[in-house]
Amino acid sequence: MHATAPLQATKPEAAARLLELIQMRLISEAIHVVAALGIADLLADGPRSIEQLAETAGASAPSLGRTMRALSSFSSTA
Repeated sequence: MHATAPLQATKPEAAARLLELIQMRLISEAIHVVAALGIADLLADGPRSIEQLAETAGASAPSLGRTMRALSSFSSTA
């Protein structure tokens, strides 16, 4: 098979494995970001909004929200 072969010509298992590897990398990076921002420490006293977390951590609220949603969706499917 050539590198330019359409995805339909590949084995479904190989495509699924590639997708899994990509997702693992993205989750790993999301965990790194949340840890570097100290989000767990900020949540130690109870729930806070994304806006509050982002402001305290010096992060973008929309970006932090996407990161937290990605992590929560991963944990509910694992």
